[in-house]
Amino acid sequence: MQKSDILVPIKNIKGVGKNTANILMDNKIFNTYALVNHFPKSYDNYFETDIDLARHNEVITIIGRLDSIINITPLKKVLKIDFDLLIKTYKIKIILFRPKDFLTNSINLGDLVIVKGKYNLYKNEITATHVKKYQNNANKIIPKYQIEGIFDSVYQKIVSNVFLDNNVKIIENLPDFFLKKHQLLNRYNAYYNIHLPKNLYDIDSALKRFKYEEALYLQLAIQNKQNKTKREPIPFDLNKVKEFINTIPYTLTKDQKEAVNDIFRDFKNPYYSFRLIQGDVGSGKTIVATIGLYGMVTANKQVAIMAPTEILANQHYELLKKLFKDKIRISLLTQNVKDKNIIKESLKNKEIDVVIGTQSLIQDDVIFNDLGLVIIDEQHRFGIKDRESLKAKNDNVDTIYLSATPIPRTLAISFFGDIDISSINEKPKNRLEVKTFYYSENKLNDVYQMMHKELNNNNKVFVVVPAIDSLMKDENIKTVEKKIKKEFDNPIFLLHGKLKKEEIKDIMNSFENTDSSILISTTMIEVGIDIKEATVMVIFAAENFGLSQLHQLRGRIGRNDKQSYCFLISKKEDVDRLSFLATNFDGFKLSEYDLLERGPGEFIGLKQSGKINYRFLNFNTDFKILKDTLEDAKKILNAKDYQTNPKYIQIRKYLNTPNS
Repeated sequence: MQKSDILVPIKNIKGVGKNTANILMDNKIFNTYALVNHFPKSYDNYFETDIDLARHNEVITIIGRLDSIINITPLKKVLKIDFDLLIKTYKIKIILFRPKDFLTNSINLGDLVIVKGKYNLYKNEITATHVKKYQNNANKIIPKYQIEGIFDSVYQKIVSNVFLDNNVKIIENLPDFFLKKHQLLNRYNAYYNIHLPKNLYDIDSALKRFKYEEALYLQLAIQNKQNKTKREPIPFDLNKVKEFINTIPYTLTKDQKEAVNDIFRDFKNPYYSFRLIQGDVGSGKTIVATIGLYGMVTANKQVAIMAPTEILANQHYELLKKLFKDKIRISLLTQNVKDKNIIKESLKNKEIDVVIGTQSLIQDDVIFNDLGLVIIDEQHRFGIKDRESLKAKNDNVDTIYLSATPIPRTLAISFFGDIDISSINEKPKNRLEVKTFYYSENKLNDVYQMMHKELNNNNKVFVVVPAIDSLMKDENIKTVEKKIKKEFDNPIFLLHGKLKKEEIKDIMNSFENTDSSILISTTMIEVGIDIKEATVMVIFAAENFGLSQLHQLRGRIGRNDKQSYCFLISKKEDVDRLSFLATNFDGFKLSEYDLLERGPGEFIGLKQSGKINYRFLNFNTDFKILKDTLEDAKKILNAKDYQTNPKYIQIRKYLNTPNS
C-alpha cells in the first residue's frame, strides 16, 4: 500500500548523495514524484540473441566466456579494445572503442561476459556498444534516462528504492470502469513498469496506459469547450437573406447551398454551434460564410471575421463592401489601420455590424456589444489559444471555421468531436485544372519558355521561394531574383515578411496593375491573393513545403477561364511526393497524404499553440485511441453524476484549471 500523502525531498531519498541531489535539482527534479515522472527516453534490450539465427549487420546481444587476453591499442582519441568470446563451441571477435581501459579491471579470463553490438557475419566479429560482466539476476532491459552526470543504472536504482520504500504518491486519474473496459494498468503500476520493466510486455502495457491517459485528457479538454451551451434560437430575417442571395452575381453550387442551409439550421437550434466549412481552393467557402454572417446581422448581432494575414483581411473587407454596399456597417481592424481607437469605440457602442481583422481582434481593448458569430478563416493558421481568445469575447458565440486545407475525416473526428462539418467539393465550372509539372533544376529553361509565352500574352507570373535571405543557399529572394533578372526584362516585384505593411500593400497594387509582371515572394501569398491575370506559378525548392501548402499556393493561379501552369522545382529527389501533387487536384486526397507524411499539427493549429508536447501519444498512428477516448470523454461529461461522483474528481480538477 502507498502512504497517503508523500512528497519526499530528493536529498532525503536512499542512494542519493549530495552531488547526485544537486544534479537532479539542476534538472528540476526536487522530490520523489518529479523523480518518477522523469520517464526513460529509450531502453537497451539485453535479451540474448541466438547466434545461429543472427543476421549480418543486426544489433544483437550475446553471452559468452572471455577466451583471450584483452588487447588494448591506443588510437588518437580512444582506445581500441578487442578480445575473443567463446559462444557455444566457437569463437567470435569483439571490438570496442572506449576512452578508458576499465575492462581490464573488471573482466578476467574465463568470466561470462554480455556483449551488445552490430554483428558482421562475414568477418565473424561484433563491433560492441556495451560490454560488461554477466550477472545472472541482472535486468535484461535497461532504461536510458539521459541525465548528464548520473549513470542510468544509478537513476534506476534510486527509483527502485523509492518504490520499495513507498516514498511516492501516484494518484489514479482515470475511472475504474475505463481501466477495465480497455484493459489498462492502474497509474501506479504503469509508473512502476515504465521504470522497472521485467520484459517488453511491461513497457508496452505502461505505454498503452499513458497513451490512453493523454488522449482522454486531450478529448476532455476539447469536448468540455464544445459542450452544447444553451441559447435562444437566432431570430434572423429569412426574407432579407433571400434578397441578398439574389444579388450575388452567380448561382450557388449544390454544395454551397447545402453549406448555407447547414449554417441556418445551426442558427435555429437552441444552443451555440461550432461548424467547420472546408473545401478546396476556389470552392466558394467565403460566399457561404458571408451569407451566414448577414443572417446574424439581420438578428441585430455583431460578427467578427479573423484572417491570418492583413492581405486576406483586406480582401475580405473589399469583397464585403462590394457585396453589401451600404446595407450593413463594416470595418477593418488590423495593425496597419488608422483610427483604431475610433473603430474600437464604435464596436463597443454597436455602431459596427461586422469587423474584419487579424490577431488584432483578440486584444483586450477590443470589446464587442452582443457578438453573435465568429468566423475564423484558414483556421489551421491560428493556434488554439488565438481561436479560443476571440470566441471568449462574448462568453459564448456561434463559430464558423473555414479551411481550404481539408482536414481528413479521421482527424476531424478525433480532434473536433462534435463539431459539425460542411464540405464543399464542387468548384466553379468555368475554371480549368492547373497543369502541374515536377522538374529538376536542369529543366529550368523549359519553365522560362513557358513564362515568356504567358508574359507575352499579358499574363502574370508568381515565383515562390522558401526563404528571404541566405538561410537556404540557392533558393531565396535574392538568389532567385538574380536568376530571373538574367532571363527577363519584365517588371519584377519582391514580396516578403520583412517589408512594412504599407510597402506590402503598395507592391501588391503595383503588381496587380502592371501588365506582364513577375512577383517573387515567400509563402505569404499562400492565402488572400486573387489576381485573375496570374497564369504561371513557379515554386523553387518545392521539397521544403507540405503538399497541402503547395496545393494552396497552386490555387493562387487558375482563377479565370484561362489555362494555368504550376512548376515544382526541386534539386532533391522527391519524386513520389511531388509527382503525386502533379497528378492530383483533390485537396482531400492531398491532405490525407500530407497527414501520413507530416503529422496533424498544421491541420488543427496545434503547432502554433505550443501544446503538442505529448510524451507518448502519436498523432499519426493512434487514431483508434483518439476515437475511443472521444467516446469515453463524452460519456464522462454527460454522466448524470459527473459533478458529484468522487471517481471524476481528478478530471473535474483538470478541467477547472485555467489553460487546461
